[in-house]
Formats: sequence, C-alpha cells, structure tokens
Amino acid sequence: MDAYKEDTGKQYCSHSRNVGDSQNSPVFKYADLLNRAIAYKNANPQTNVEVKFAMYTLAWALTSGSIPRIRTTANIDDHDNSGIPSGKDWVQSGILINGHPELMASYNKYFNLIYDNYNNQQNFHSAVRAMHASNSLNYDDEHFSSYFTPLPLSPQGNYVAGKSDKSSVQGNAWDVNFNPVAKYTSQMATQTGNRYLKVNVYHFKMDNFGTTFYNELANIYNSNSSGTKHFRFVVKENTYESTFSLTNLNNIGIVKFPKPTHAKDITFAFSNIGSYYTLTGSTNLKLDDNLSKANSTIVVKEFTSEHPIYNAYKDIYNYQY
Repeated sequence: MDAYKEDTGKQYCSHSRNVGDSQNSPVFKYADLLNRAIAYKNANPQTNVEVKFAMYTLAWALTSGSIPRIRTTANIDDHDNSGIPSGKDWVQSGILINGHPELMASYNKYFNLIYDNYNNQQNFHSAVRAMHASNSLNYDDEHFSSYFTPLPLSPQGNYVAGKSDKSSVQGNAWDVNFNPVAKYTSQMATQTGNRYLKVNVYHFKMDNFGTTFYNELANIYNSNSSGTKHFRFVVKENTYESTFSLTNLNNIGIVKFPKPTHAKDITFAFSNIGSYYTLTGSTNLKLDDNLSKANSTIVVKEFTSEHPIYNAYKDIYNYQY
C-alpha cells in the first residue's frame, strides 16, 4: 500500500475497477475489491489476480463514529455469480473520503433537496439554485471541493427542455465559479509550463457545453504560451457525432474510443506550480448534465511532488488508453 501523509487532519483513498479484462493478470481496485477479486479467482482458478490499493492519508486517526463519504461512477447494476456486472462490464471509478464531516454535510444537503423534490423537477431546480445563490450548497477547502447541479441561471445556466442542446436558446454551462471543468480549464489558460489534461468519460457530447470546452482547449493549445499542452481523451459516446465529431479532438491532442467506460473522471496537472486536480463523480461532459439533471462532482486537490490520488486516476485512464 502506498501512502503519503501530511498534517491536515483528513483521510481519503481512491479505488478503480478493472473487471473481466482479457489481460493475463487482471487488476482490481474497488471499494469492495476483495470480494470481487475472490469471486473472480473462484471462477477463474488458473488466472493470477492482483489486488492493489492507492491511498492518500492526511494524518487522520481512525475514531469510532467517523462517517465515510463514497463517490463512485457505478450504477447499481445486476452482477453474475463471478462478481461481474451483467451486460455492463465497464470500467468504473470510485473514491472513499473518511473523516470529513463538512464534505459529507454538503452531500446530505443535496440528497435532501432531491428527496424533498423527487416528484417535481422544476421545484428541485429552484431549490438547488436558491442554495447556490447563497453559496450554501457546494463545499470548498484546501484539498477538497464538492459541486452540485443544476448550475445557476447566470451567466450560462439557461436550459429549455425539448430544445436541442446546440440551440441558441440554451446556455453553455461555462461557469468558472460553479462548474469545476470550466474553473480548471480557465486556470490552465493562465498558466505557463507543462500542462496535462486527461479526460476519461462515458459521454462527451458536442453540444453547447462540449463545443465550448473544445474551443477553450483549442485556444490554450494554439496559444504562444510556453510549455507542453498535453491533452488526451478516452470517450465512449457522443450523441452529436454527426454534427461535430469527437475526432476533432485530434486537432488538439489524441482521442481514443476503447472498450466501454462509465467513468466521469478528469485530471489536470500544472507542473510549473506543482498543482494536481482530480475531478470525479456523476457528471458527464454534457449540457443537460450540468443544467437540468441531478449530478455531483468531487475535486481532490494535491500540491505535493507525491500526488497518489491523481496517479490512481491516471492509472485508470492509462489502463484504457
């Protein structure tokens, strides 16, 4: 187990899951990876199975009564007897954060908004945006942030159901205060030196949001600022492929379409200032995911030469790439 410690009083760890691949030594990294690994080994006794952890511990002593926060990209799907999801043997990711009541409280508030407005989407939108207006829903500290949708109506949060997500009546969800993708892309534009972006998402939709993201990245890639601009993408789906193909991403980096991924993971690395950001949760790179649906994103921020959470998510990405 690899670990790094720092005196900040928090603990978190990251797991990914690579189940049922064709490699000789499948690797499992998941919250219940031991049970899954045992089930897989029982079903495949001739196969060597490895179990790996990536953990980042911030000098936090385990105490009774602590409440963990688990965030995963996986849905609750049926599994077969060997522990593999039935018909959806896809790459997933998850993160467990322990000993952080403030972060947990932000998710509890969001859950209550969903629970209290489950039968009225408009009321849910209004309730979330009311809390955004008072900055009382999202959470942010030195190492962690939580973000919840839908975004505020201003500056780019307008969404008209039934209209195309490329329509001029729709916003583009580019909000540097409430959208972490916009925030860290905009931060990247102000940096010099080597900058790295890795996108591992189920759905990168070239709608108003997707094309804005692309254009912002293109501006950075084609700028005269010094340093490497290294952009890489692993994507499963784009429902607007016929109008703006994801192959356009090859103009600013490299895109690959591997075996199915259900991840919603994005990593930013700004090596010139030693900053590493990992975004993970339920939010695809889509307009409606940001402006209409209920989604959340956790951001883990690391500012050390050892950045194990960033590295763990980089490993998930490289597994597919």
